[in-house]
Amino acid sequence: MIETFARDLQERQQVAGVFSRAALGKARGQALRLALVLEMLLWCGQDGASPPPSRISVRALTSAAELIGDYFLPMAERVYGDQGAPACRRNAATLARWILDARPTEVHIRHLQRAVRLPGLRTAGQIREAAELLVAAGWLYPPRPSTRFGPRKRICYALNPRLRLETV
Repeated sequence: MIETFARDLQERQQVAGVFSRAALGKARGQALRLALVLEMLLWCGQDGASPPPSRISVRALTSAAELIGDYFLPMAERVYGDQGAPACRRNAATLARWILDARPTEVHIRHLQRAVRLPGLRTAGQIREAAELLVAAGWLYPPRPSTRFGPRKRICYALNPRLRLETV
């Protein structure tokens, strides 16, 4: 049972942000320690004078795993807020905030990289990844492919005109 719980935590860790990843890494050990405490509390609540338990029961481990997974980890994600989100989502949120503040009609990767310099968006790849998330969210339109021969065309994401109307 603890192996299944640990596998689930490892899968969640792959897509988590930095701080959430740390919390998920510690959750298995916390579940074991909490299960031991719950087992001792169950023993204390029994009638009679039985010896203390030498093993953690399935009941205590299930309760601990549920408490960690359903309460403690979601609370940790709330505490970390944006820091708990993956870097690509934080970067998309940063780009979205800049769009709301600057109100551009287009988003140029090179301009953001050289002139604007948003936190977390230093490389063209990071900016492109954030812009693609905003394309999926309907904020931006994908860049049109270049059909002409010659120098490489600037990569430009057009802002959804509905967004400009809604934010005015």
